[in-house]
Amino acid sequence: MLYASESGALWIGYVEGGVTLLKEGQFTHFGEAEGMGHGTVLSWAEDTRGWNWMACTNALWRYDGHQWGRVGSDWGFPDKYARVLSVDQRGTVWVAGERETFYLERQSQRFERAGVRVEGDSGEFIESPDARTWYVDDAGVHSLPAQGAGSLRAPSTNARTSFATLIDRAGSLWRIGESIKRLPFDRSRNELSFDDYPTPDRFTTKEGLSDALTRSMLEDREGNVWVGTAGGLDRFRATNVHALPPPMNESGGHALAPAENGAIWIGSDAYLLRSSLDGLWKFDGRLRRISVPGNTSVTAVDVDAEGKLWIAGPEGVWRQEGDERFRKVDELPAGARGQDVHALKIDLEGNPWISVVRSSLFRRRH
Repeated sequence: MLYASESGALWIGYVEGGVTLLKEGQFTHFGEAEGMGHGTVLSWAEDTRGWNWMACTNALWRYDGHQWGRVGSDWGFPDKYARVLSVDQRGTVWVAGERETFYLERQSQRFERAGVRVEGDSGEFIESPDARTWYVDDAGVHSLPAQGAGSLRAPSTNARTSFATLIDRAGSLWRIGESIKRLPFDRSRNELSFDDYPTPDRFTTKEGLSDALTRSMLEDREGNVWVGTAGGLDRFRATNVHALPPPMNESGGHALAPAENGAIWIGSDAYLLRSSLDGLWKFDGRLRRISVPGNTSVTAVDVDAEGKLWIAGPEGVWRQEGDERFRKVDELPAGARGQDVHALKIDLEGNPWISVVRSSLFRRRH
C-alpha cells in the first residue's frame, strides 16, 4: 500500500512485509533486518505528533521519526496484530486489533479499550459529518467512546481516502459490495444494524453503474460520491431539478417566477378543462395556495424591478402589494377579456405588457 505523509514523504508498504520511505528523492528501506518481519501492511495513519502508525498482520508498529518499534502491552495494546488504523480530527489514534478496538488520545502514551469487539474479517473507522468516529464491520456501525462535541467535519475529510463505507453530509450511509447500498443514518443512535434495513436503496448496472463489483468510494468537497468499480469510475450527485409535488405535478399549464429565499411562485391553469387547481400557488418547502380575490386562473407571471410579482389571466392583471397580498390593476382590454394571457412582462418603467391568446399585444401605461 502507499501512504503520503503530511511532510510530503511517501511510504510504501509491502505484502511480504517491510516498508520503504521515499523522501527528498532518497529511498530508505525498513525490513527484516530492522525486526519488522514478514507481516503484510494493512493500514496506515499519521498522528498530530508526526508519528506514523502501521497495522500489519504480525503487529502494530510505530515510527517516531527515526526507527520503527513494535507496540505491545507496554502501550496498553495486548493483541497480536492490528487490522485497521485511523486518526480523527481530535488527534485520537483508533486501532482495530485481533479481538478488540483501542484508542490512544492525543499526547497520551497508553491505549485504552474502546469497548467494541472486532467481529468478522473486515472493518474500518469512518467519520460522520459531526466529526464523530465510528467502527464499521459486517454487522453494522458502532459508536466509539471518548468523543465530545466536535466541529463539523472538514469537507476534505472524506476526499483524501477511499472507503468501503461512508456517511455523507446529507446523512446517508453508503456501502459497497456486489452493488451500492444506501440507507438513512441516524447519528443520535449508538448502533446501526444492517439487518434492520433489509431493503436499502440499491444501485446496480441497471441504474447505470459501470460494473456490479464495487471496490471503494469517497465523498469530494462538493458532496459528490465517487465509486470505483471493476469496470470504471462512477459519480453520484444530488440533482438540482425536482418534480413539482402533488397536485402540481398533474397535467395543465404552469407559469413560474422566483420568490424570496429560494421559494417559487406557480401560476396554474388547466386550459379549457378548468380545474380546482387553477390559480396562484407558492412552494417554499411545502406547497400552498395563495388566495387572490377575483382571480380563478393564472396563465402568466413576471417579477418587476422592485421584486413584486405580477400575475395575469382571463380575469385581468394583479400586482403584489404585500407578502402574499395582491391588488387588481386592470381588466383585460376590450375584445380580449376571458382569453388566456400567453405572456406577461413588466418593463423598467413598471408598465405591464401582455400577449393575449387569439388577440394581440398590449401595453398598459400608468
